Amino acid sequence: MLDWLGFFFGGWGSTFSAYVALQVLTLATLKRPLNHIALVPMPIMLWVFVVTIQAFHEHSNMWPMLLILASPVAALALGMLEIGGVLRQSHPYRTGLIVATVAILVAGAAADAWTFGAFESA
Repeated sequence: MLDWLGFFFGGWGSTFSAYVALQVLTLATLKRPLNHIALVPMPIMLWVFVVTIQAFHEHSNMWPMLLILASPVAALALGMLEIGGVLRQSHPYRTGLIVATVAILVAGAAADAWTFGAFESA
């Protein structure tokens, strides 16, 4: 169980966790029609998640590849939609939502960079 937590919160799957957090945030804060636009990546990412789990159960050595490649794109798209939507709508927590969105994106990117070894000294 701890291996999965490490994968989704401190490893290769951290951008998928960022995507899920942004999906919840956009659906909770944006109003129509933007919240309907925020639903567009959901079936795609659900399919990616199912394919990833199937590949893991088949003991494929490339099982997380689709998740690793698709999650940053979906998270970045939702992050841009959230920031644009919050700026467009007069939301009472505008600054906090923008900071939260940027923090989620940076945390996901930093965890991926850590996994790639970008912070190791030579």
